[in-house]
Amino acid sequence: MLSRVEADQPLAILDEALATSARTGHRAFEAELHRVRGEILLRRDPTNPAPAEEALRSAIVVAKEQGARSYRLQATIPLAKLYESTGRRADAHAVLALALDGFSATPEMPEIAEAMSLSARLA
Repeated sequence: MLSRVEADQPLAILDEALATSARTGHRAFEAELHRVRGEILLRRDPTNPAPAEEALRSAIVVAKEQGARSYRLQATIPLAKLYESTGRRADAHAVLALALDGFSATPEMPEIAEAMSLSARLA
């Protein structure tokens, strides 16, 4: 768990990066910014997962819009873990199934194997 003080600076940097992305139209890393923001929010306050869920869902939406399947998968893993930790196993399995569609395990992207393992555990 991160303290509020430990999380505030990275969150401020991420918020500024997201604002810059919106202002300039350079959105190449927007999904990743939302994903990291969600993970920090979850670590800062695991008892209030709603802001983290919102950030992770934003990451997935942006990645999907951009056709960035790997960023989508990378954002789906922490969202699925969040769902699992809050008793939403079916939701966790569903988001993983959508994100994994078309992927095959490869050593170059260990996130695929992690997502597959998590999906199998949730099935």
